[in-house]
This record gives sequence, structure tokens and C-alpha cells, in this order.
Amino acid sequence: MVKTINQPACSAFSTRSPLFSLIIILFAVLLLVPFASANTVIVKAKPERNVVKVDEWASFYVTIFNNQSIHDIFHISVEQEGVEWSMVTSPPEYGLTGIRIKSDEYETMRVFLKDLHLPRDAARPRTINLIAESAYLQRKGVAELQVYLLPIEAYEKNISVLPYFPPSIHPKEQQMLQVDIVNRNARQYNQLEVTLDSVPVQKAKLGVDFQLGDMVVVDDEHIKLISTSSIVDLKPNETKAIKFGLGLPKTVEPLQTTLTLTIKDGNDTLYQQSFPLAIDAYSVPFSAELSSSKTVFLKTTDAITVTNQQNIRETQQVVIPSSFWKRLFTETEPLSEVKKINGQYNHIFSVDLSPGEVTTIVVVRNYRIVLYGIIFAGLIVFLYFMFRSPIDVRKHAEKIQLQEGGIVELRVVMTVKNRSHHRYDDVQILEKIPALIKFDKDHAGDTLAPSKIVKTHHGEVVYWSFDLEAQEERIIPYHIKSKLSILGDFTIPPSVLLFMLNGHKIRVKSNRLDISSSTKIE
Repeated sequence: MVKTINQPACSAFSTRSPLFSLIIILFAVLLLVPFASANTVIVKAKPERNVVKVDEWASFYVTIFNNQSIHDIFHISVEQEGVEWSMVTSPPEYGLTGIRIKSDEYETMRVFLKDLHLPRDAARPRTINLIAESAYLQRKGVAELQVYLLPIEAYEKNISVLPYFPPSIHPKEQQMLQVDIVNRNARQYNQLEVTLDSVPVQKAKLGVDFQLGDMVVVDDEHIKLISTSSIVDLKPNETKAIKFGLGLPKTVEPLQTTLTLTIKDGNDTLYQQSFPLAIDAYSVPFSAELSSSKTVFLKTTDAITVTNQQNIRETQQVVIPSSFWKRLFTETEPLSEVKKINGQYNHIFSVDLSPGEVTTIVVVRNYRIVLYGIIFAGLIVFLYFMFRSPIDVRKHAEKIQLQEGGIVELRVVMTVKNRSHHRYDDVQILEKIPALIKFDKDHAGDTLAPSKIVKTHHGEVVYWSFDLEAQEERIIPYHIKSKLSILGDFTIPPSVLLFMLNGHKIRVKSNRLDISSSTKIE
């Protein structure tokens, strides 16, 4: 019974299954359509003029839709560009640097196409794929452009043009551009005007202190790097080569521009084509030249002019030679770093300059300080000899006797010298003998006996009195003894010398005498 009831149900489901599956598939496709179109690039083209004669440009309005989730830059190209077709955009920079389009927005421009001597058939259009590729996500959109090439009529293609333009030029060197014009029929052309014109660029791109030359000022901020023309006559079947000397400012910055070649016969334009042109960057060492030098009383000031003769901004090191002695008396503005390179001392300057910019380095070598130092040292010596004591006293120890490792006896020698040319009477020396040791009276009269000996709580004070002749040197020795051996070090205080000078009592001290038991002096 159960089997009988379920049998029709299964049959009915089986009958509706294909239709139901088709509905499910269609529903899924509809759901996926928005996601399929997301993150894509859509390119649409509308012809403005797609039926052209020889050397005429076809034109299209091209719209690029950025359906990506991010802002992007789109570069456009056509298949076989430069081989079968030439392409120019309006504005020109869209074709050179790309088009910046925000997410979910679009941009429209004009695209011009011209065939490069393709077979012509007005009945069958030429199909060109215009490709727009995003720079960041690298997604592409393609639009098909159809161009009808009208056949050549009698004498319609009057001339053929072969331009020889390099893809890039070096602004430091004189450039030569050549255009070959061939008259391929029996007609003669008189006063053909051949013009080379470039897209205006900002004056700021030319660096500083540039010469205008053949350039044309467009407005206060823009200038044409190239704007020149030539007049030529063409006989039937004649070929002429026209050369244009191109001189650019050496400091023009690297840039991408467009050069347009136009040939006119009166008001009739026979030929017009645009070519991309790049200005190369180049780097050379900054020039450093001595612009001025001034020397005043042992002080030399050099001004060195540094120039950026390249077309890019750069930071370079400028080296000014010096020497071991010169660097000690040299100051620079700006400050420099002194380095020794291959045995030579040099001042190193880090200089940042824009194209054509000039700066000045100042190097000052001042030897006056040497003269001032000599004068100061001479003054010190003069004052020393002027104000020093005319009588000098020094003392030293000798004949140190040791016993059981300690000092028991020694001899002290005092040397008194009159350094002046005057005699001094009643010169006195006071010598303090520490309490640990005792003045030896047995040897007191070796040369000059003391005038008196005074005992104090701190030891003994021995006095000598004598006269000193001019330039006389007197040696006064005396002996001291110790009852016990003195271990280690002990000190004899400085001797004090007294004499009268111009009614004033002058007091002069000798050196202090440090005695050590570790050294035996004979």
C-alpha cells in the first residue's frame, strides 16, 4: 500500500526535475553577474572620424570605466603600434604617462590613429584592438576600433616623410634631427613649411640661469623646448633631407614630452605626426673654481664657486686640498670635514644643488694666531725674567746612609745663585730641620758655618748669613743625622732665603726635599 502511494510522487518529481534544475542554474547566473563585472575594466569607443584618406588621422572618443575597488592608473596601447599604426591622444599626457581614474568613475579622451602605409580597401574596415591596462591590478579592457582606409587617388599622396628622431636626447650635447621628404609625383612644391613643435613644459623644469635660445615662451610659467621651422622647395620626384639643430638648456630636468612634425603647403596640411621624446638624465661632478682670493696680513680668504652642471638635483662631495699644517689654521664656511685620502689632507664639503644652481665655499687660512702666540710667549718670557727673583736657591740630597733598611744620615746641598749684576749684602737662609732628625754640627763648617741654630718644638731652625757678589754662585752643604733608622719617606721643608731689594725685604723659597729610604744616593 505504501509502495502504491509513493510511486506517483517519485514519478512526478522525476518529470519536473530538468525544469527545476534549469531554473536553479538561471538564478545562479543572475546572482553571479554583478560579481563577474566587479573589479573589471570596461573600455567603450565611439568613432568621430573613421573613414580616412592617405596621411589622415582617424579619431575616436574612448571612455574607460574603472569598476575596480581601488583608484588606478590606466595605460592605453594599440596592437602593432609603431609597426602598422601610430597613436596620439588628446590630452597628450594620457598617452604618455597614463590616465588616473578613481574607483567606480570613468574618463573620456580622444584617440587618433593613422596607418603606416597599410594596403587600402574602402569596403573592408581595419579592426584595431585598443587596450587599457591598470597599473596596480594589471587588469585589461579592450575596445575594437574600425577604420576605413580610402584608396589612393591620382596624385593624392604627394609626398612621403621619413623622420629620423631618436627616442631620447641628451641635453648636454647638440642634437641633430633629420626629416627626409620625398616628392613622388610630377607636381612641384614651392615654399613647403616644415615645422617641429613640442608640448609646453614648466619653466621650473629648465633649472636656473638658462638661455632662451630658440625656445618659445608660451606664458609666465610655460615654455616650448622645441619650436623651429624650415622652408623647402621640392621638384618632381625629388628627395630632400632637412636637418634641425637642437640646442636644449644643459640643466633641463629629465622629462617626457611630445614632438609634432607638420608639413604645410600654404594652408593645406600635407603631413602631421607626433612622436614621444624623452630628455635623458646625466650626472657629472660639480665644478669648483677659485673665484677670488684675498690676502691681508697673514690671513688669506679664498672664495670657491661650486656649480651643478647637470640636469638633476644631487648631493655631491666637493674636495678642497689642504695639508697637515694648513688644516690647523683653516676655517671654512660651510663647515667641512677633514679627511686624509691617499696621504693627502683634504677638506670635504657635502653640497646639495639643483640643476644649474651655484653656491660659494669660503676657505680662510689665518696665520695671525701663530704671530699672536709668539708675541704672547715672548711677553711671558719677558715678564718672567723681569719679575723673577734675582737670587735663586735650590737644594738636593746626597750621601744618604742606611742602616737596617732605614735612613740614619744624609748630606743636604743648598745652591744659592745671584742671577743679577748687583751685589747683595746680608743675605740670609733659614733651614727648618724636622724633629725626627738632628743638625750635625761636626760638619757645619765645611764651607760656611751657620750664624745661629734655634731649637723649637718642631725641630731646629738653622740660619746662614753671607754676602753675594754679582753672578756669584754659593754652595752651602750640611749634614743631618737620625738617632733611629727612618723607614719610608720623609720631607725636609723648603729653605727660605731673605734679602733686601730697593728697600724691600724679598722672600724666596727653594724646592721641597723628599727623601725615601728605598733609594740610596752616594
